Amino acid sequence: MDLLELGSLQPTKHWYYESKLRAIQRAISCEHLPDCKLLEVGSGSGFFSHALATRFGCKSVIAYDPNYSEAQVGKRDGVIYANQVSQDDIHNADIMLFLDVLEHVADDISFLKTFVNQSRPNTLFIFTVPAFMSLWSGHDEYLGHYRRYDRQGLVRSVESSGLAILSSRYLFVTIFPIAWITRKLHKRVASNMRALPTALNFVLTHILSLEHWLPINRLPGLTAACVAKKPTES
Repeated sequence: MDLLELGSLQPTKHWYYESKLRAIQRAISCEHLPDCKLLEVGSGSGFFSHALATRFGCKSVIAYDPNYSEAQVGKRDGVIYANQVSQDDIHNADIMLFLDVLEHVADDISFLKTFVNQSRPNTLFIFTVPAFMSLWSGHDEYLGHYRRYDRQGLVRSVESSGLAILSSRYLFVTIFPIAWITRKLHKRVASNMRALPTALNFVLTHILSLEHWLPINRLPGLTAACVAKKPTES
């Protein structure tokens, strides 16, 4: 969750963040990484770091965001919130998350390489980014985005950084048509993230949870995602 949106909603009760969390949990579960050390880059509210620390019992979790104030840094609920990250922090991580981060960086490949080059072989990387320039709106401008991606574009950027792709997909496929029409009608809206009525939020959360079990992840969605690993050195 972007720091700019703090205070506008509770991610633990919002369909968008709950649905994305389920996808990330499935990706990590498939890799069977007990006692893992997790580093989230550009962690914002820290929602995902905290949820994953609770779900997987990670040995250590660092939520890193250079925009944290000094009042925001420190350890809370098993998560270390930091506005600086060391080479050791990067090298020791078993999992690195870049959740809606790359679109904020002018040179996404160079940015990513600084983390890949300092990581160990077999480190797991998980990425999400906003999908399709056709969905560009005031929401992107408000959050300071440089671009939106399609799935192939995200894969190219990740591969160019030196990582090997394990899987790639779209998220929020089932609501893509509605979102596309809404963005076209309200292109200048600053932020699309707001609380919904409880019943509607419940319905959306459960509809989107079905996507993880259906073979529709190559159809267009609101978010492009991929899972990658740093190759073993020869």
